[in-house]
Amino acid sequence: NAAPEFPLPAWASSYVLLEGVPVDVLAFHIGDIYRITGAGDKLNVRMKPSRFTDVVWQLRTGEYVKIIEGPVDAQGLTWWKIQVNLEAETPLEGWAVEYLDWYERAWGQ
Repeated sequence: NAAPEFPLPAWASSYVLLEGVPVDVLAFHIGDIYRITGAGDKLNVRMKPSRFTDVVWQLRTGEYVKIIEGPVDAQGLTWWKIQVNLEAETPLEGWAVEYLDWYERAWGQ
């Protein structure tokens, strides 16, 4: 694929490789539901999107999370606000790092 013959707006440069091929730069999307994998067991969920804020709880293998806000880039990491205890009247909320090995898409949830 050749690069487009017309100039792209500045915001579009994040979505196109040099060869002109579009890319999906976000692994997660707001509203997605994921299940925590064994690699993500004991994943810290924090009060704010920073390694320097309090851990409010840890996620366990098999736990479901819903992406509700983000992404936020901080300290070289991509953070997403998540909800857990999705069946509860008031789900818990906090921020977790995006690392694809720690999550698997929960199809049909």
